[in-house]
Amino acid sequence: VAGQPIVTENKPGGSGLSAVSAVVNSDPDGYTLLGATPGPIVTRRFLAKQNPIDPLDVLKPITRVGEVIIVFAVNDKMPVQSFKEFLDYARLHPGKVSYGTSGIGSPHHMSGEQMQLLLGIKLIHVPYKATSAALLDTVGGQLNSTFTLYSVAIPHIKSGRIRLLAARTDARSKLLPDLPTMADSIPGFENPPNWTGLFAPIKVPEALIKRINSIVVEALKSPAIDQKLGSTGFETKPETPEQFANLIQRQIALTEKIVKAAGIKPR
Repeated sequence: VAGQPIVTENKPGGSGLSAVSAVVNSDPDGYTLLGATPGPIVTRRFLAKQNPIDPLDVLKPITRVGEVIIVFAVNDKMPVQSFKEFLDYARLHPGKVSYGTSGIGSPHHMSGEQMQLLLGIKLIHVPYKATSAALLDTVGGQLNSTFTLYSVAIPHIKSGRIRLLAARTDARSKLLPDLPTMADSIPGFENPPNWTGLFAPIKVPEALIKRINSIVVEALKSPAIDQKLGSTGFETKPETPEQFANLIQRQIALTEKIVKAAGIKPR
């Protein structure tokens, strides 16, 4: 759409801050952008003991690109057929129902903590280093339930080893229109941050930010791109810079609330 070649350069390190620094120190000409998840932008400020910079002081949001579809699933031995039945079961068995996540402070963990805070139920959190490990232990029966990526869970759904109970999405997913969201059963539930978004150095002019936004949004609205990303379990969610900035601020407030209420300590 832009008529320009795109080069992706991975900058691991510092929980995303290495990539932030590389973009911030680039020329503010709109040619160097940051593709980021909420880690360095939202959650790191609450989970890390040291935060040398606030990325929002040096970056401008361009647009949310989209989100991977996260689902909540139980193993085939759990005597529940719906998310509501799972919540009722958890109420009747406080402190005895386990759920796996991809680690402390992950979107999966934040979702589980918020679920407990809103409903007053008590679950056993079992953090793993990877989503796939939690999923495999749910399939094997070592865990009662887990948050997992829909794309990774598909083979186990088809085999009947796990059952999907809810989608951790803002609205019903286009790929899973019959699967209710968590908010459908939990009044007041808000999805902790899980997006992929684009950012530019703060000195990039507003007119250029809007131009880049329009190019990216146009591309993401292409049926071919939407379908290709959807096949990987990723849903596009393009929006204006203002909408994305407002979303980030709401999610910072939500993350702070969950972290404090759950007693999650920075490491």
